[in-house]
Amino acid sequence: MRKYARSLAAVFFATMSPPHATLGAMLIGFMVSTPIYGITCLQLYQYFCRYPTDTIWLKVAVVSVWLLETCTQCMISHAMYYYLIIHESDVAALSTLVWSLLVPPLINGIEGAIVQTFFAWRIYIMSDRNMLLFSVICSLAVAQLGLSFAVTIQGLRFPNFAETPTGSEHVVSACFAIVAATDIIITLSLCYYLHIRKSGHERTNGIVNKLIVLTINNGIFTSVVALAAFVTNLATPTTMWTFALCFFLGKAYTNTLLSSLNSRTTSRHGFENPSDIPLTSSSMGRKLRTVTSDSEFTMSSLSRGKEKERDEFATGNVVGVGMGNTTGYYSPEALYITREVETFTS
Repeated sequence: MRKYARSLAAVFFATMSPPHATLGAMLIGFMVSTPIYGITCLQLYQYFCRYPTDTIWLKVAVVSVWLLETCTQCMISHAMYYYLIIHESDVAALSTLVWSLLVPPLINGIEGAIVQTFFAWRIYIMSDRNMLLFSVICSLAVAQLGLSFAVTIQGLRFPNFAETPTGSEHVVSACFAIVAATDIIITLSLCYYLHIRKSGHERTNGIVNKLIVLTINNGIFTSVVALAAFVTNLATPTTMWTFALCFFLGKAYTNTLLSSLNSRTTSRHGFENPSDIPLTSSSMGRKLRTVTSDSEFTMSSLSRGKEKERDEFATGNVVGVGMGNTTGYYSPEALYITREVETFTS
């Protein structure tokens, strides 16, 4: 009986260990997340080199997310210096949350809302204006932003762990749960709308499969980090483990956005040569729009999202494209994937 009681006590104190006992976890999180920030900067450089003609609002979104993540990196650097250098071995200070550790969750929420809205708009286009799905994702994005704001305000009001109101950890857990749920919905939606456009053409299916794999990888990154933070906050709410995982969350969103945009170059190359795009016969009995030269129908015209062209995609009409002395017809599946690759490029 005594042995059982001692084991329970050990589990309890391990779970409720003071924050200063888990500073090592926060240091590891800082050391691992810093190189990821370097990768983010590299991806930002590649983006502006590859896509100088992207829309202004997209460039503003990319730069805004990067600036927010830069602010977060500066703040967590200050927090590490505050705990490990200025207040080394000061248990009282180590039991109090410094401001530079409390503001990053709000910044992560802003980054998450921007990136999730970006993908919500992409799903809106791919799903032929599915307003319900678009509204659900945007509502969840706003909800997690609101909870992030509440978490930051609560932390600034009660920086000492001993003064934290009972049940406040549930607000943090709800925030992480909504973040993970939103990312999962986005990933599944993108994969679904890509999958249903598969055809019997090997070339088209190859491009679709690559886009699906990229979508899953991006969604897993953010979802796993959010779920890990959710579980950690429930299991050890008074430790630094949750903060260590938060160091990754904002960088996960930033890298997800940039990798999705930068991957357009590789995916677009799959359809660079008109002869590589599967053709269909005019005997399909659908209304065809014939174009007599390559210059009259370009990839950029797809990305601008004109209403008439979008309706043709929605109805599955085949678009004829002139190639030299002959006129072939792109399959709707091929053009749909091309539209997905070229979305937001102009």
